[in-house]
Amino acid sequence: GALFFGQLLALCNAVSGIFNQVINDRSKTPIPACQTALNYVLLCSTYGIYQLKQGGLSILLSTAGAKCFINAVIDVEAWYWIYKSYHFTSLTSVQSLDCLSIPVAIFMSRFLLHKTYNYSQYGAVFVSMLGITLIVYSDY
Repeated sequence: GALFFGQLLALCNAVSGIFNQVINDRSKTPIPACQTALNYVLLCSTYGIYQLKQGGLSILLSTAGAKCFINAVIDVEAWYWIYKSYHFTSLTSVQSLDCLSIPVAIFMSRFLLHKTYNYSQYGAVFVSMLGITLIVYSDY
């Protein structure tokens, strides 16, 4: 279930980026908060189902819930500015910068939530950062 919702969320992110560029090309009305609504509905339902299976939603009232709430606020603001940036640049440039979201999320979860990762996961982040570097280098 979680893998399916994760893949569905990734698909929504990719499609919303493409549609956001189309919307911004055809209309000058900025609506970045509305364009991410489906993503957050999927995240909420996935996390809610997972928590219900684990024994309830009481974690939301704990310190971990507060940390997750802070991360959620940061995430909402980040996506707002990502979608806002489509007004000023191209889809390729925004998607290149968007690739940094996974390494930043891992960094934040490591230091804010004290999540530990194994070496293969850090290796995947390193490969991702190499890819981002190559994309930026190829634009110049």
